[in-house]
Amino acid sequence: MTLIPWLATALALLAAVCAFFLGLGIAVGLVVTALVIGGVVSYGMSPNAFQLFLMTVTFGAAFVVGSAGLGIAAGLNLRKRRFLLAALLLAPFPWFVWHTYSSGVEAANEQKLAYDFVTQNAQLIQLVGGPVKVYPASATTYSDSSRGRYEYSLKDKPLYAIVDVTRSSGKSHFRLACVTTLSMGAREAGKDDCLRSTVPLPK
Repeated sequence: MTLIPWLATALALLAAVCAFFLGLGIAVGLVVTALVIGGVVSYGMSPNAFQLFLMTVTFGAAFVVGSAGLGIAAGLNLRKRRFLLAALLLAPFPWFVWHTYSSGVEAANEQKLAYDFVTQNAQLIQLVGGPVKVYPASATTYSDSSRGRYEYSLKDKPLYAIVDVTRSSGKSHFRLACVTTLSMGAREAGKDDCLRSTVPLPK
């Protein structure tokens, strides 16, 4: 799961505590210091950890700045005994963490279901003449979140199974779109993968 929800929540809580006890100026300084310390620690751990930290902070800059701002605002409102407003400012963070976690769980469950579908598909079993063994090759997402596509490489065969998924009412429905002999690198960008070099599927 991405680190951004946890980093955002930790920053918001740190900012709220600092603003409540120390005021605005010191709170801002401590939040910046915490980010610097996080960078130094990750750099000392490994180059990969430091790169992950930089990517998280850079691509999640809006979340980082917004989280610190909301946390500071919540802490300042707590100082003024505006408890309801402070709670409302911090309320998005538990939801953010839960939503990210549940989305990751749903995605993992769907990937397992897609894998089971392709390995148990009767047409594929007949095509390969026995048990279907595959390696996950790619997963495609669309702007329309009700659609998706998974691709699998068939073990020991130059074939690629493409599975479409549609999502409705919290359930995923799978369909074997095609089997192609072209690997991803050999296909034309921007064109449907099932338009060229497809293998006829058994009826």
